Amino acid sequence: MFKEIFLHGVASQEMLGLGALWVHNVQVTTGNRTHPHPHLSSDRLIQPGDMIFMDIVCMFNGYHTCVYRCFCCGKPNQKQLDIHKRCLEYQLAGIEAVKPGVTSADVAAVWPDHKAMGARSEHEVFGLQYGHGLGVGLWEFPIISRAYSFDHPVEIEPGMCFALETYAGIGYDGVRLEDEVVVTETGIEVITKFPTDELFGCGMNY
Repeated sequence: MFKEIFLHGVASQEMLGLGALWVHNVQVTTGNRTHPHPHLSSDRLIQPGDMIFMDIVCMFNGYHTCVYRCFCCGKPNQKQLDIHKRCLEYQLAGIEAVKPGVTSADVAAVWPDHKAMGARSEHEVFGLQYGHGLGVGLWEFPIISRAYSFDHPVEIEPGMCFALETYAGIGYDGVRLEDEVVVTETGIEVITKFPTDELFGCGMNY
C-alpha cells in the first residue's frame, strides 16, 4: 500500500520529467478524506475500496493546467458509482451551459445550491462548484460561482479559457471532477482529454 503523499511525489516527478516548468500543486485525497473535502495530501495509507481524487496543477510552455480526476482503488461499489454519476451530471451541466453571450451567472445557476450540498452558505462551498479563468495565471477571470456570479455576472466571450470543477459526496465518499474549456464562436472546446464518463478502478488486479 502507498500513502497519498507518495502519489503526490510520483505525479510531481512525472510532470517535471515531461517538461513542466513548475508544479504548483498535486492534491491526492483518498477514502474517508474525500468527504468532506480537504485540500492537502496527507500520509494516509491508500486502502482497497478507497475513492481517490487528484488535483493536477502545473505550468507547461508558460500556461497553467488545473485538472481533477477521480478513481477507485479496486472495483467501485454502487454507492461510489452513484456519487460519480451525480458529480458528472453537475460537471456536464456546467459545460453545456457555456456559450458565447451567456454570463457567468447563467453557468453558476445550473449547479446545486449550498443547501443541496449540506452547507450553511454559498461561501462555504465556494470552491466546490466553481469556474476560474486559466492561462498565464492559474486563477484568472472570469470567476464562476454561486457565491459571486449572481451579483457580479461576466459575459462569456470567444477566446476565453477556464476550468470548471464540481464535487459530490455521500457518507465518507466524495468525487471531484474538473475540465478545461476554450470558448469558441459557436460553443466550446473541451481541451482536457482524459475521460470523466467512467469511474476507473485501479491499483488492484483481484
